[in-house]
Amino acid sequence: MELPSLTLAKPKLFAEFASTLKSVGFPIFIWMILGGGLDQWLTERMQKILSDPDGLSNWIWAYGFASVVVSMVFPMITLLWIVNKKTTLSGVTQLLIESLRAWGKAMTWGFLLIIPGVIQWLKLSFVPFVTLESQTYARGEIDALETSRKLSKGHLWHITGLMMLFSVLLPLLLTTWDEERMIWNTPLASLTLTLIETVFTILFFLILRRLYQAAAEKISLT
Repeated sequence: MELPSLTLAKPKLFAEFASTLKSVGFPIFIWMILGGGLDQWLTERMQKILSDPDGLSNWIWAYGFASVVVSMVFPMITLLWIVNKKTTLSGVTQLLIESLRAWGKAMTWGFLLIIPGVIQWLKLSFVPFVTLESQTYARGEIDALETSRKLSKGHLWHITGLMMLFSVLLPLLLTTWDEERMIWNTPLASLTLTLIETVFTILFFLILRRLYQAAAEKISLT
């Protein structure tokens, strides 16, 4: 499935990708090493608790909560780097709040029925861009979640294809080398896999942002 006017073969996207990789690729790479290492450590802690013959420890809730925070905060900061947004602490807080709202909404639907939950998740994929880039949102005139749903109309298949490739298929492929992801055990292999993940993460956010911009232009969202 080709994303109209958004493929890497298009010169503008290729130039933007190359420029982003050059300007923020290295700090994102280091950031993802830190995030991946922390996530691996938390996962190890939880696995040890789950396999403890003495039973579960209350620490598993703390580790689980920390894992959720890591899975949200690290991609959020990565996105800020990629879209080159210099924002205040209150701006970052607002982005986190809206992301949590979107996550909670998708999870609520997911608890009822899996497919509606996935559809909600897809429809809310523009929430970070609405929060970061819309002056109308900054003035308090629109709701980020409702606006994301509105913008996703007509682009849902494109978003689905993008998410399937970058959020499902590629992560599944990388799980083949899960044993090599432990940086303290296999540093070279782990760094190589993190580098691949960094490149695909940048590409994913750039394409998703272009989809958002194309949808926002149609309704003159500023």
